[in-house]
Amino acid sequence: MSMNSIFRCSRMITFVVALVGIWVGSVPCAATQKTAHKNGALRIARVRFDPQTSMVDVDLANHTKTSVTAYGMTVITTFSDGTTAQQHLTNDISQSLILTKVFPRKAGFKFDKDPESLRPGEHTHFRIAAGQSETGSSISSIKAVLTAAMFADGTSRGDKREAARVHASWSRELEETRRWLPELTNMRSSKDVRADSSRLSTKLDREETDQQSEPDIKSVVRRTIKMHMDQIERLSVFESSGRRTIIPKLIEVTQARAILLAHQLRMARKGGAQ
Repeated sequence: MSMNSIFRCSRMITFVVALVGIWVGSVPCAATQKTAHKNGALRIARVRFDPQTSMVDVDLANHTKTSVTAYGMTVITTFSDGTTAQQHLTNDISQSLILTKVFPRKAGFKFDKDPESLRPGEHTHFRIAAGQSETGSSISSIKAVLTAAMFADGTSRGDKREAARVHASWSRELEETRRWLPELTNMRSSKDVRADSSRLSTKLDREETDQQSEPDIKSVVRRTIKMHMDQIERLSVFESSGRRTIIPKLIEVTQARAILLAHQLRMARKGGAQ
């Protein structure tokens, strides 16, 4: 079992929101079009549509001086009969700041898939299947709209309600992460990691069963930790040394996540939305 399979994490939170467009890139379905360069902004650099796979590829470029931690994207598909389909996703990519810090490239660590990142000067690709027509009409054009962006300095741009939802999610995630972090930290001095990981997994499973509310980001935190505990428990006796390697990294990732979320929320309160 590779370390990257343990720590690779992607959080995609779906919201149905009113369309608020602040940066737009559009392209006819049979071509590729670049938008004009604009300094000092997160922007849609290019939108591509592949009719063979029906996939839309949106190239995002960060020309600001700070890293992007989350963004909202709407892809609008227009059909030959004049109807449209809209797909909106809010993508939290703040975890990439953690993974690349804990597992730096210079240490020789390789991810199966590099964490999505948007540091200053970087590009990332947002990919999604094109919308489908209810009447079976063909696609005539695709347009991508960047509705909101949140940055590492605590500022945000675009739809304030969308930014507020992301911040609320981060706040709940931080609360649950802090709740379970002492349990993980205690495992650093465990004399029987396999047994302790089994006990923590059972405790997390019981907590999940007792929850009356719909699954949310707190549930994601619990399930992620449980997944790690189950993986550690399944390691054979011949892989016991691997547990001693995995636990410190898991603790480091979890601690770093809590620090980042606390910093983001503190900066957001100071910086506010722009």
